[in-house]
Amino acid sequence: MFAALNTVEPPIMFLNALDMLQDGGESAKLLRPAVVGEVKKRLVSLCCLLDERDYLQDRFTAADLLMVTVLRILQRTGLVEEMPALYSYRLRCEARPAFQKALADQMARFAENAPTNSASDRPY
Repeated sequence: MFAALNTVEPPIMFLNALDMLQDGGESAKLLRPAVVGEVKKRLVSLCCLLDERDYLQDRFTAADLLMVTVLRILQRTGLVEEMPALYSYRLRCEARPAFQKALADQMARFAENAPTNSASDRPY
């Protein structure tokens, strides 16, 4: 769990932040290849750790739940898909009932608190 949040996620979130920049500034464009390189280093290490295993440990655990949540941040980049073992790991974990339930519960909270289009519903 610590590896997901403290080793793999930081460069992924940095890449995500760069990609979200509205103006696509020159400095972001220059910095992106180095950040992608750091992300790929973490992904290669993760692939080596998985090495013919279905999950990070001998069974699906909270560590897998967190790791896959982090890997999902990269969905628009195609970086996970470049590594077939990692891509199949992500798909395998996403298909698990525990993952589906956690995701559905999280998304339900967003739906409950979704903004409305009516100006009269706003508290301000």
